[in-house]
Amino acid sequence: MAGLAEMGVAGLLVPAEHGGAGMELLDAALAAEMLGWCCTPGPFLGAAMAAVALVESGAAAAQAAWLPAIASGESLLTFALGEGIGEWDAARLTTRAEGGRLRGEKPLVPYGDVADAVVVGAQDEFGPGLWLVERGAPGVSCTSLKVFDMTRRVTMMSFADVPATKIGKWATRHRPGA
Repeated sequence: MAGLAEMGVAGLLVPAEHGGAGMELLDAALAAEMLGWCCTPGPFLGAAMAAVALVESGAAAAQAAWLPAIASGESLLTFALGEGIGEWDAARLTTRAEGGRLRGEKPLVPYGDVADAVVVGAQDEFGPGLWLVERGAPGVSCTSLKVFDMTRRVTMMSFADVPATKIGKWATRHRPGA
């Protein structure tokens, strides 16, 4: 990721005030298209999702701590949402947060075994939200998975009463007819 960071790819979605390019999702999509066309192995997708989550969270302390490090390539963050076999609906997450602690399992975390921190989707008493878990936190376990796509590292992550910081609630929008 260091080479991509030197080219500014790591900081595409990071606001300029945090050392990034302050670009939009379309710009990231174009970068993703080129990275995919070149079969570039690397943590772009999970890192981009984590950066967006941090930027949109409004959590100033977490933004100040992590966004400059993401933009410079010093730190790698990833995103953990899905559970079980293909469960991506935030309202049905079984990973739980209570009292600043997280319990649950995420089976398909991109680069989870090497990320410095993970943005984790979980439920608390207020509904679905996002929590930040740092690498090395007590209770985190990672198992590297063997997958067909050898250009991507995928990790099974378990959280057993892990310290976590809530960075945002899930944005829900009413859809007409829903």
